Amino acid sequence: MHPEIKLARENAERNLREGLDTENQLIKDYLEGYEFRGDGGDHTPNEFEEVLLIDAVGGLAGDEKFRALVAKNESLRRLLDSLPQR
Repeated sequence: MHPEIKLARENAERNLREGLDTENQLIKDYLEGYEFRGDGGDHTPNEFEEVLLIDAVGGLAGDEKFRALVAKNESLRRLLDSLPQR
């Protein structure tokens, strides 16, 4: 493999790992202290439920279809923001 391509690949892999680590930390930070508030009462997840929430949100955030949908929606938001108002 050409040295520049190898270096580019190594940098991209490192940046991806760092980005995924940051995503995981954002998920944990968001869910830390999460409390459900509903008409039937409130609920603070116990330690086990917190692990389940982190796993579920992390799994969704890593799903290719979900990420593609989020990217598409973000592109549409940017497009709408760039167009004049009616």
